[in-house]
Amino acid sequence: MLRRRRSSQSETLQSRLMKFAKEARQKASRLPPGPEQEDMLRKARRAETAFGRLAQFAGIAAARSVIRELRHAEYRVHQRRDRAHAEPG
Repeated sequence: MLRRRRSSQSETLQSRLMKFAKEARQKASRLPPGPEQEDMLRKARRAETAFGRLAQFAGIAAARSVIRELRHAEYRVHQRRDRAHAEPG
């Protein structure tokens, strides 16, 4: 019979989700406007949603402020994209 390999994570799931969301937003900010950027932002939002749900179950009070901060970062990415489209070329 095969034995299952067990390993423990060095970080909590919440911290890994938030780290992934921040990295995805940073990658999105470096990408040109388009489907790839939207895909990265979508992945970040999904990670934030998962974090929020876990926070509800775990009772983490600071979750709302962290998510609010990340959503504000997404807003700034969209503002840059809109400015890039509005500039005469």
